[in-house]
Order: sequence, then structure tokens, then C-alpha cells
Amino acid sequence: GAAVLEVSPKHHKGCAKYRARFGEDALRFISLPERRPGNPRGIYFRVVTGGLVRVGDTAEVIRGAPQPRSGEET
Repeated sequence: GAAVLEVSPKHHKGCAKYRARFGEDALRFISLPERRPGNPRGIYFRVVTGGLVRVGDTAEVIRGAPQPRSGEET
């Protein structure tokens, strides 16, 4: 696809919605420190450049300096 996403280094922890859907035991399980590197609850990201993305599109990881958000100075 043509979209560009920026992944946040912030760890996504379980929330009330996760607890309601999967239960307290599941929330506790995925919150164990040894499970955090695998991101069992998911990741945070933001859309840098919107675009059409379809099932089967290839994702490419680009590491580098963060891009400024629209309206921010460089």
C-alpha cells in the first residue's frame, strides 16, 4: 500500500476494553514483563501519510529519524 505509519516505542498495555473482552487472567498474562518484548497486546502507531492499503500488501520497516508531525517545525 501507500500509507506510511510511525510506530511508537511506548508499550501498549491492556485496558478496560481488553479486560472486558478477554478477562482479568488474560490481561495479567499478557502484562507479565517477560511477554512485553513480543507486544502481545499490540503496538501504538500513527498515520504519517495516508494511503490505500489492501490485504496482502507488503510492509517495509524503515528505521531512521522521526518525521515531524504536520504543523511542527523541522
